[in-house]
Amino acid sequence: MPVLPLCNLLPPPFPLSQLNFIPEHDPSSYKGSSGCRFLTVGASPPYFGALAYASAATLQAGADMTTALTLEDAVADNLRNCPLTSAETMVYSSNLLPPPDIPNFSNSISGTLIGPGLSRAPSSQSWACTVASSLPPSPSKCVVLDADALWPSSSPSILETLLPPRSPLILTPNIVEFNRLVSTHLPDSSNYESESDKAQLCKLLRAKLNVHGIILKGPTDIITTEHCQLTCSTNGSSKRCGG
Repeated sequence: MPVLPLCNLLPPPFPLSQLNFIPEHDPSSYKGSSGCRFLTVGASPPYFGALAYASAATLQAGADMTTALTLEDAVADNLRNCPLTSAETMVYSSNLLPPPDIPNFSNSISGTLIGPGLSRAPSSQSWACTVASSLPPSPSKCVVLDADALWPSSSPSILETLLPPRSPLILTPNIVEFNRLVSTHLPDSSNYESESDKAQLCKLLRAKLNVHGIILKGPTDIITTEHCQLTCSTNGSSKRCGG
């Protein structure tokens, strides 16, 4: 079965060695029946590109649908950057409240990503906090915090809003964001230099926050869960280091 690029933001099509992982197309299928549905929260002006990249990545990873929940004045730019993303229009930029039917809407999604292009503006951070707190708990639907969702804004932050975790919670910091998390939640930790030091701090931070996992992004990614820790130095996008 030929593999077509989803949009111009995606890397080249899968190599032949990966085609076995792609399910056969069922002519009777409909939108949402061939993979998970993902919700991405973020993209405040002028950071539209971050959400477009994140949405494209979820599609390439196997999501059948991806929906962007964003501020009203960002919808048109998000659709222009990645036309295959469904930009949800149930937004309230005047009072920065989330859609009142988020609990019902979230029943149809498989997971939520918060942070790409969100910005550190207090209004955007507060809006995302309210969205996060509106997500109903579910042991089978993960919530991923990335980029500006990890910013230690005025209390409570987005992360603090979701603690203790009511759903599987995964943090994906880069080294700068990781340093902030460590200084905030593990203030007594000593300085670290080596990869083994970083790996140990990942374990300590995950346990302290009681989150499902932490993926520390870098030249060597460190993936930490309660049960195991893995490293990955395989190249990913040419735009970023790490896997």
